[in-house]
Amino acid sequence: MATTDSRANGTHRQDLCPADQLRPGGSAPGMTGGASDQLRINQRVWLTFSGRAMVETPALWRMSRAYPQVSFDIRQASVTAEIGVMAVHFEGAPDQVNAALEFLRGQGVLVEPIEKNMIES
Repeated sequence: MATTDSRANGTHRQDLCPADQLRPGGSAPGMTGGASDQLRINQRVWLTFSGRAMVETPALWRMSRAYPQVSFDIRQASVTAEIGVMAVHFEGAPDQVNAALEFLRGQGVLVEPIEKNMIES
């Protein structure tokens, strides 16, 4: 989706992604307003891409373009022609991280939380 707004020096085109609609107060990318804008979460998940078509689909790249304020780090990956499994760490505002994970699910990626195994003594 794109919006056009005219200015004294001509027409300005601004590309918007779905994430722009979710920012509180319509703030620009990278800007923080109130305290709620500064809340960030860290979430680790397994991403599973089943089948050749899913392995070759750039779902994670698409997610990064749709939600640029959500950062991610691939911690571990195993990819073959038929299946891909990745351990990925996501960081960002809670609503944005959750929306980004839903976006991946919508692309056909299986998203599962990584559970910490803790042994109590």
